[in-house]
Amino acid sequence: MEFLIDRFQQLILNHLPHGPLIILENESIFYQSMIELSFQYKSKVINIMGISQLNNEVETLSFILDLSGPSQLTTIQLNRLRLKKLDNSIKNLISLYYLNVSYNALTSFPTSFGQLTLLQQLDLNNNNITSLPTSFGNLKSLQQLDLRYNNITSLPTSFGNLKSLQSLFIGYNKLTSLPMSFGQLTLLQQLDLSYNNLTSFLNSFGNLTSLQYLDIGHNSLDSLPISFGNLILLRQLDLRYNQLTSFHNTFGYLNSLQKLIANNNKITQLKDSFWGLTSLRQLYLSRNELVCLSTLVERLTMLQLLDLSHNRISLLPNELGNLTSLQSLYVDHNTLTYLPNNIGRLVSLNILSIGYNNLRNLPASFDKLTVLKRLDLRSNYISELPYKIGNLTSLTILLLKNNYLVDLPTSFVNLTSLRKLDLGHNKLCKLPGKMGNLSSLKVLFLDHNYLSNLPMSFDKLTSLKTLDLGFNNLIRLPEKMDNLSLLKILFLDHNRLSTLPMSFDNLISLQKLHIGFNDLIRLPEKMDNLTALQNLDLEHNYLINLPTLPTSLTYLNIKDNKLTSLPTSFGDLTSLTILILSINKLEQLPQSFNQLILLTRLVIRDNALIKLPDRFGDLRLLVELNLAYNNLQTLPASFVHLSSLKGLDLSYNNNIRLPDYIGNLNMLEQLGLYGTETSTSLPYSLLVSGIDVYMDTETP
Repeated sequence: MEFLIDRFQQLILNHLPHGPLIILENESIFYQSMIELSFQYKSKVINIMGISQLNNEVETLSFILDLSGPSQLTTIQLNRLRLKKLDNSIKNLISLYYLNVSYNALTSFPTSFGQLTLLQQLDLNNNNITSLPTSFGNLKSLQQLDLRYNNITSLPTSFGNLKSLQSLFIGYNKLTSLPMSFGQLTLLQQLDLSYNNLTSFLNSFGNLTSLQYLDIGHNSLDSLPISFGNLILLRQLDLRYNQLTSFHNTFGYLNSLQKLIANNNKITQLKDSFWGLTSLRQLYLSRNELVCLSTLVERLTMLQLLDLSHNRISLLPNELGNLTSLQSLYVDHNTLTYLPNNIGRLVSLNILSIGYNNLRNLPASFDKLTVLKRLDLRSNYISELPYKIGNLTSLTILLLKNNYLVDLPTSFVNLTSLRKLDLGHNKLCKLPGKMGNLSSLKVLFLDHNYLSNLPMSFDKLTSLKTLDLGFNNLIRLPEKMDNLSLLKILFLDHNRLSTLPMSFDNLISLQKLHIGFNDLIRLPEKMDNLTALQNLDLEHNYLINLPTLPTSLTYLNIKDNKLTSLPTSFGDLTSLTILILSINKLEQLPQSFNQLILLTRLVIRDNALIKLPDRFGDLRLLVELNLAYNNLQTLPASFVHLSSLKGLDLSYNNNIRLPDYIGNLNMLEQLGLYGTETSTSLPYSLLVSGIDVYMDTETP
């Protein structure tokens, strides 16, 4: 194997004799390829990708290949070599039919490039090419051409001579127009002109009658030529991110079109331009300026996906109900006030997104959408659901956030396939008694309602992983809360809970628990059983003391409670990175506090601290430390070791005396000293440090 490596390097240094199959990729040598080298020495293929052995950039092709005479090479692939130039000697590649020099640094071509008359496939993407020579038009055998990601501003008139071209990719350039001759490329089947600066097309563009795939998205087109309707074989058309306002009636001749992407334009109406698009399966018209939908939409009987989102549509035609093949309908972010009653005829519908409209109710036929899997009704004015909503038994995702629901119909509990349900930001006062029937639920949002209790069956939602009950009026939780053993995320904040059920500490999968802004006076004794818990928010309760907490915690917020001390075991929380203890009654921290060595942010403002633990300086990863509004007079000697500290607030510790070394904390950027008596006694190290000091009076 070492012999093969040495031989390989020798070939590189000898500029590679004609023939060997060489493959280098990502600056790593593949041994299998070197084995092939020994058996395919007379091959007509060269494939080189990223030569790590070459110390200098490859200036020209002749550095790699000896082209002093005619060559029988048929295939060359030279990628990521920083190649800057193709020599005139390239004309000697008289048998070449495939050339890939993508991902190099080419800027131009020699005039002899046009002599590669057998060339069929040419890949030049990701270079620095700004123009093509006139001789480029002599490549009359060329079938596939990739010029993407260059800086080409125009194409030569001779480009129209490439009459064998079937695939042309010239996106991500700087073209502003196409030559008149472009219409001569009548065999083109795939054309990518996306991400250029094109403003219009000549009428001759309609001569490209073999086109099946056309991408002209991300340009500045404000119209399409009348001849565009001649492209009757077109199957996929991408027009997104242009300035189009309408389509000509001839657009309807595109009866082979299956996918049309025209989002992010300025289209105001469709008129009769879609009359003949009977093969259309996917239609994307989002983010335009549509105010209505033509009744001719009923002719699009093969349509499977229709996206009309983010427009100004106030009314959908009844004819929409004739699109019985429709599987996905997006009409969200419009101004709809009601839906046509025959929407129930869309019996194939799997996805319906009508959120962010002005709907107040749903039509009676809605319960006929029995194969619907995803329904988005967010941010409407819906105050009640159809009483037969339970017929939609295929629903897996139902989003009803930001409506005016006061109650749920009895049939709601029949939606047993639901995996995600969002009822947040409504006016619900109660849930159905058989809510537990929705046992497949994994994600449930009930936040920002008026719930005061939960039904007894709630503990049967055993598949739940995320539950948000925040911002309600809950007084208690179900006693068998531990049945929800898969819960990972639980929000109970902003309720009226004074206790948690005894079983609460058995929620062993819990990773995130927010229970702030309640009336808790104690926590379950075995909180440390929650061994997966990482994020715990207890802000604004009435906690006097803490039990032993799980050592898995990385974030802990106990702000605004009644704590007078922390448990001795507090130092075991060695995974903590953020700790907020402000607005309590702490007079001291436990000596074990120095074990919290991963802390980066510590807020203990508004307490009654007299001093810090002697080894406080062990917290060397601290970036932010807020000790404002305490009774500190000195800082421990170990404070000098807080080498990561950037922000320190000692404001309103009236008699705090700063240590001489305070200005030597190299990372310190800001120091708060409001309400202290240090203005006339700042240490010299601080005066010369450049640290921003904030205090009531300026330093002398």
